Amino acid sequence: MEFSWKRFLPILPVAFFGLAIWLLYHEISHYRWQEIEQSIGSIPLAKICFACGLVSLNYLVLVGYDWLALKAIGVRLEPAKVAFASFAGFVASYNFGATLRGVSIRYRIYSTYGLTAIQIIQLSVMLGVTFWIGEFALAGVVFVIAPI
Repeated sequence: MEFSWKRFLPILPVAFFGLAIWLLYHEISHYRWQEIEQSIGSIPLAKICFACGLVSLNYLVLVGYDWLALKAIGVRLEPAKVAFASFAGFVASYNFGATLRGVSIRYRIYSTYGLTAIQIIQLSVMLGVTFWIGEFALAGVVFVIAPI
């Protein structure tokens, strides 16, 4: 009988989630709940609202990345579909890394919308290129404003 890893693939997400819970518990186990509540309570509500607003703005900009990439490869989709695929892809990328989950989530979603594998690869490459162009542009501005 040949050993197959495919049997264990459904268990991987549960294992990763369990590992994340264990790591979180390990990191906060030396704090008391009162300390955590007090620390969170000391943050002004205006700062929390501002942070939530910036997160929302960030995801809106990220949806724009997907929209521009789709427009560049000549694919038209409903804005709600683009927003869903973009949001899901970037959430997975932020939490698990682009190579581990972000691209595969996008593949699964965009393929159900009728995009071919080549189009999804083009989209992913364009997302990566626009990300790095933004990183280098930001680094250039930072080095001009505050050189080392």
